[in-house]
Amino acid sequence: MEAALEVIGAGVLTTVQDLGRDGHWASGISRGGANDPNCLRLANHIVGNSQDMAGLEITAVGPTLKFGIASCICLCGAPITIHSGKDKNQMLLFPSRRPVFIKKGTVIRFGSVLGGFRTWMAIAGGIYSRKVLGSQSAHIAANLVPLKIEKDSHLSLGSVEYDLVTLFHKTFEKSSLAGTSQNIGELLSAYTQEIVFPPWFVPDGDLRKNSQVIEVSVLPGRHFNMLSKSVQGRVFESMWTVSSKSNRQGLLLEGEALPTSGMRNIKSEPVRFGTVQLPPSGHPIILGVEHQTTGGYPRILEVIGTERSVLAQLGPGTKITFKQVTLDFAVQKSQDVRQELKQNLKAVSLKTGNYIPK
Repeated sequence: MEAALEVIGAGVLTTVQDLGRDGHWASGISRGGANDPNCLRLANHIVGNSQDMAGLEITAVGPTLKFGIASCICLCGAPITIHSGKDKNQMLLFPSRRPVFIKKGTVIRFGSVLGGFRTWMAIAGGIYSRKVLGSQSAHIAANLVPLKIEKDSHLSLGSVEYDLVTLFHKTFEKSSLAGTSQNIGELLSAYTQEIVFPPWFVPDGDLRKNSQVIEVSVLPGRHFNMLSKSVQGRVFESMWTVSSKSNRQGLLLEGEALPTSGMRNIKSEPVRFGTVQLPPSGHPIILGVEHQTTGGYPRILEVIGTERSVLAQLGPGTKITFKQVTLDFAVQKSQDVRQELKQNLKAVSLKTGNYIPK
């Protein structure tokens, strides 16, 4: 495999992620994978990969990467800045949710993630690393390699025989300066800038990312009725703050503690991504993508599945409230999100000629 990326700086937490690993719950290992799998699916599709290929999950502050070959990447998720030229204080927004062609030898110095906490980068050909239990995803809680990306490491592509020329022609249509060249380096040499991208992009429909307080939709959990009526009301009336102690395993919420004295002990039972547990401290915990497979704290709420993209963007200091919804709402929302993803994938396919999902 050809080393395509040199990691000059690692950022805060950059990991290789795909769609996770199934079938290991009995061993205490949850699925893991990208915090927002739909972002990774879309980014992969935009660069012509299969949707399950591995990419990079970038958290808080991005890495500095040197591209050893001409490449095409796509970032989906919260916007992220890049350092512009030699002036380290000048920052620009990286063009996201569209294909970005990068000349060989280019160094991209990613800065801070804005309006959220994470973004996902796909690269044409996919990131290649050793699979563990059927997945390339870093699962930090389970100590499964590869873990976070380190400075001075190198990343390889799963497929270096990738047809970037065809992708380039279809991406730019009539605006291409391609001529008849069959070499991506020659095509990009017609441009003075180091990165080249089209004017079109896939819009992001979630408006909550720019809100000061994020409202998270939930259903009552299996043990919600263990709380008194007054405490149940406090769960939804309270404003919670995401703790700096949070990680991929779960989000610890700070605020006025809920009373837990008198709550009966329960047996450990299966939990899921989005389960809200109430430990004796009275501070709820929203289980994350690397959650334990069973838990013994009361399950007071369940975040609906379509809020996964929202949970992925909750960094330390973010303020949230819980909003109770109905099961019918959750089902309809799930159908809407699936349809939106399908439409976005189809729109990209019409631009680039990629596979149109059924």
